[in-house]
Amino acid sequence: AACSTVLYAQLQPLAAANFSDATARSLMLPLASAAYSNTPQQCLDNQLKTANVSKQITRKCDYFKQDTCSGFTFYDETRKVIGVAFRGTGDDTQLIAEITDILFDAMVDFQDGGKTSYYFNDAFNDVWNNGLGADFALLVAKYPSYKVWVTGHSLGGALADIAAAVISANKLATKANISLYTFGQPRTGDPKYAEIHDMLVTSYRVTHSRDIIVHLPPRFMNY
Repeated sequence: AACSTVLYAQLQPLAAANFSDATARSLMLPLASAAYSNTPQQCLDNQLKTANVSKQITRKCDYFKQDTCSGFTFYDETRKVIGVAFRGTGDDTQLIAEITDILFDAMVDFQDGGKTSYYFNDAFNDVWNNGLGADFALLVAKYPSYKVWVTGHSLGGALADIAAAVISANKLATKANISLYTFGQPRTGDPKYAEIHDMLVTSYRVTHSRDIIVHLPPRFMNY
């Protein structure tokens, strides 16, 4: 059923400059929630009535090609924004696949430096390079002055993290125009990647200290 997964978050005010609790709670969180649906437009119609799904891409993405990764592009002519939202981990099987890949597969190079998780990078490319990236580029061409929002929850947060960096690095949008809000995002890359990411994107990682996912992969693995 549409919108069967709803994310709930207690958002505490952050000290980071320009963080907007209202944006996180009322705009980005509904987008991240909608990514769990196979009919995200129905979710947006309930929560963000002026937002429109442009394209949703769902691909087999784990090592065994059993589980799926998904994201959708959207535009909102009232708020003058375009963007991308990514789905999080689907079930325990996918979570096990993520952990296995992180433990046993080496990190891979990010295009502008540093390294990211093999699983997160592969999952992002499976979705982005099979239509999502091309559709986002079409939205940029159609709405060149619009702000860009990128978001996701859990695994979707890691994919959103990479997506925002790629969008900025490939000059599809400027850092000043990109807002990245993630919820329950696992650590995505090594310290060099994090440093480069900060140069490319203004990002806000909303976490809960008791959520084990946000503490993984562990720091001793160079994340």
